[in-house]
Amino acid sequence: MQPGGSRAILWGSSWAKSRVESITDAVHQSTAPAFILAAIGATLNALIARHARVFDSMREISSIEGDPDLLNHAMALMLSRYRLLGNAIRFALGSAASMCVLVIATFVDVTQPLNLNLVVAVGFFLSMSLLICCYGVFFRDIRLANRTTHMYIERLFAATHH
Repeated sequence: MQPGGSRAILWGSSWAKSRVESITDAVHQSTAPAFILAAIGATLNALIARHARVFDSMREISSIEGDPDLLNHAMALMLSRYRLLGNAIRFALGSAASMCVLVIATFVDVTQPLNLNLVVAVGFFLSMSLLICCYGVFFRDIRLANRTTHMYIERLFAATHH
């Protein structure tokens, strides 16, 4: 064996070990936002289910015979809710997409000699901002649904107790 040969082998194995640790750190750091992605996915499931129910309600309303003013008003409310939920879904999808970019940027930042801290920060800010918008619009839909329910309960009560 040549002088220093064992040192070269040790250096090589040390380098390989640090490279594996670096990749492990990259995976840990870049997958931390996966929990946020799971929350966004759960939010999307709820939004899409509500969106489908509102659409089904619109179809039911369109097939009902009765007071045209009441039916038009009900349809207008459902259309407003349908649009709100569509916007909330778009915000949630935008948040998820920017979170995915954040995961990629974090992984690249840890594994490559690049400084992507600004990209990571902007991606996180954008994702959270879009998620806040999503929840804000979702809240508006819930308020509209509650007002609609109260309105119809009051009308039903008034019609049955006059």
